[in-house]
Amino acid sequence: MDMTTAAASQYQSNGVVCPLILRNGLFTTAAVDNIDHNPSSNTAQDAFHGTGISLFQNREEEFDGVQRERDILPCLQPGISNKKIPQLPESYTNLTPVTARKKDPAVPMTTGRLTSDSSLLYAALEDEKKWQKSTQRLVRQEVQSIDDPIAWAAFHSSAHAPRNFDVTITSLLPLFPDDSKSGAMICHSMDVIKRAVERLNPGQVPVLTVDQPLFAIAKIIQWNWPESYGEDKFVVLLSSPFFIDIYAIVSHLPTVKASIR
Repeated sequence: MDMTTAAASQYQSNGVVCPLILRNGLFTTAAVDNIDHNPSSNTAQDAFHGTGISLFQNREEEFDGVQRERDILPCLQPGISNKKIPQLPESYTNLTPVTARKKDPAVPMTTGRLTSDSSLLYAALEDEKKWQKSTQRLVRQEVQSIDDPIAWAAFHSSAHAPRNFDVTITSLLPLFPDDSKSGAMICHSMDVIKRAVERLNPGQVPVLTVDQPLFAIAKIIQWNWPESYGEDKFVVLLSSPFFIDIYAIVSHLPTVKASIR
C-alpha cells in the first residue's frame, strides 16, 4: 500500500508515469501489446482485456545511466499516514477519441537510397554451411555426446565466446482497461511513451515495437498525423514485443542507434 501510494504520488508530482527503476541517459525502447486474462475458474465473475506498455533500457559498459532519486513527498515523510492512493495523472488515464482522416492515406516517399550489404548474406550462408557439415559429421558418429552441438541454436552459440551482459532494465507501466486494437489506444500509448522517453533520455526519438495488427494501426496513425506521430517522430518496429531482442538490434546496428538518439 505504501509503495503504491509513493509511486502514484511520484507520478502525480512529475506529471508523467515513469517508474524509478528506469535510469536517466539510457537508450529507451517501448513495447505495446494486448493483455488478456480469461479465468477458467467456475466462480470467476469477470475477465480482463486491456493494454500493457513496457519500457526497456539497454545498459552499456561505458555508461550505466544515472539513477533517479525519489522526491520527498508528504506521503513519504515520517509520521504521516495516508491510506488514500493518489490518482494517476490525467494525461495517462484519459484517452482522447481518435478518428482517422483517411483509412487509406498516402504512404510517404522514401528519401535517400536503400542499399544492402550483400557480404552479410554470404557470411550468413557460410555459417549455415558450417552448421550443416558439423551436423552431418556428428550424426554419422557411432557414439554421440550430450554436449554435441547438433541443434542449430546450440551450434551457433558454441561458435561464440561467452560474454557477460548487463541485464536489461524493464518496467511494465500501469495497465489500461481499453482494447489495444483501436486508434485511440495506440495514439495514447505513443503519447505516454514519448513523455516517458523525453524525461529519461531527452532528444531521443521514441522506438515502439508492436505485433502485426497493432503495427498496421500505428502506421495508419503515422501517415494520418505526420506532424505528431510521423516517421521522423517515432520509429515503429514490427515484431512481437515478448520475443523481440531490442538489445541485439541496437547493439549490432550502431548506425540505427545513433540516428534515433
